[in-house]
Parts: sequence; structure tokens; C-alpha cells
Amino acid sequence: MECVAVRPRFVWGVGDTVLVPRFIRMMREGKWKWVDGGRWLTSTCHVQNLCEGLLLAALRGKPNQVYFLTDGPALPARQIVSDLVQANGCKAPGEEASVPFWLAFAGAFLLEQIYAIGRACCCSRSYPEITRQGIILFGRDISVSDAKARRELGYTSHVSVQQGLQEMAEAHASQSKVA
Repeated sequence: MECVAVRPRFVWGVGDTVLVPRFIRMMREGKWKWVDGGRWLTSTCHVQNLCEGLLLAALRGKPNQVYFLTDGPALPARQIVSDLVQANGCKAPGEEASVPFWLAFAGAFLLEQIYAIGRACCCSRSYPEITRQGIILFGRDISVSDAKARRELGYTSHVSVQQGLQEMAEAHASQSKVA
């Protein structure tokens, strides 16, 4: 069997039921903190760009190759996360809601230990909202290059970040009218 791997980073778009709703909930509950001010860079991949990349990888991908997919250049995390929640009717906190990476990581470690004890003693199945993996994924530069996918597959990321945000804002506005 021949395989082709497709690796998108930070998939987003209309209908997201995981990341953006979680960001919004945490912000509205006052639990959101930027790690190191949210200045770190992150690559993103709109869900329509992911679909484009998956189709192209299936049609043109070379066996045993890995193709990263993005929307284009990496963006500061605070910018993209703020834009995503704003498109969904939520205002992101400013720079004042920031903790240093080391403190966020140490806090996540402690929470993981407390929850592990709870699971061992009480048969609890709950997990902390903040984990070390989450702090690393959303607290450090994680940008990738999709140059290989563009060169070998003809990938173009036809939905820009601005187009995707506009689509989200329009979807949110139409849902707000119905509700």
C-alpha cells in the first residue's frame, strides 16, 4: 500500500465545533490568557484549503511523501485568534491577559497531576482544560512551509484568511438573526 501524508496546521472555518467555540467560551468566562502575549507565530489552514490539498494529494501526491498545508505566511497567534472570535461575535482580551510561557507550562503540569490523582482515586474521566501539550501548541512558534505542496501538487490555498474570516462573520450574522 502506498501512502501520502497531508499535514494541515490549525484547521479553521465556518462550522468549527472544537477550537473557536472553546476559545470563545474561555474568553467569555474570563479564563483566557495569552501565552507570552500571543506574539508567537502560527500557520493556519482554512478547511476549504485543506479539502483542496487532500484532493490534490490524492491525485498528484508522491508515495511516502508528506505535504504541509497552510493559508500562506504564518501570523501572530493573537491576531488570528482575535480575528476568529471577533468574526463569531466575541471580543478577545488584550495584552493585559497574558502569562509567561514558563508559568503557563508549570500550571498546566500541576493541573494534569491533580486531574490524574482524581482519575486514579475517584474513577473520574475528566481532563484539565489546560495541558502542557496545549500550552506548547498555542504558546510557541509553530509555522510550517507548504512550498512542497504548492510545487509538487499545484496547491494554491484559494481561500485567503480574510475571505475565510468574512465567510465566518456572515455565517455568524445569519445565525444571530435566526436565534
